Amino acid sequence: MWRRTDIQGYIAKITLVLVCGLVSACGGGGDEGHTNTTPPPAPQLTYAQYEAASVALHATWDIVAATDPLTLPVSGSADYAGVVRLDVENGPGDISMDGRLALHADFSANTISGDASQFVDENEVVYSGSLTLSNGVIDRNADLNTEYTYTGNLDGSLTGAGETYAIVSDLSGDFVSSTTGAVTGVIAGTSTYSLGTGYVYGVYIGEK
Repeated sequence: MWRRTDIQGYIAKITLVLVCGLVSACGGGGDEGHTNTTPPPAPQLTYAQYEAASVALHATWDIVAATDPLTLPVSGSADYAGVVRLDVENGPGDISMDGRLALHADFSANTISGDASQFVDENEVVYSGSLTLSNGVIDRNADLNTEYTYTGNLDGSLTGAGETYAIVSDLSGDFVSSTTGAVTGVIAGTSTYSLGTGYVYGVYIGEK
């Protein structure tokens, strides 16, 4: 399990928010007023488009408190659409890439699943492939001072710019607001590519 202090420096350095075009309707952010809809297949966004929407929407969700795990719904489910940002080691440095995040929380089973896809890097290179969230567990007894509400494995391969990154990582996070209106968290793991094995760090956010 990743604890909050494990990658605090990384979180301080980089933030991500959900892009308005990821859901079929983009009303006001915050705590109330969102409805579950099934959006049509979304077009590929550019890296610039992912990044351009981040400041305002991140500010919206930053002022909303995380959901106390003890108050989570005991039945039903929720779907979240958002953005994931990865920094993937690439030789002497790293490359940043953004993608679409889709998460499904099953409150009856205390599980969370989903995937991340449609990645594009900082050079506007599109990557094929996707990452799948498996073994996702919601911990209703998590201590938000030191732990995350849910954890899971986010694994898969991304191919672009003449390189394939086989990613094995852990995804952790929390629900946000009294109505579990959003999810936010971190990603940490490794990536195997042509030069060996390097690090992967990431952040994400999504809303209903």
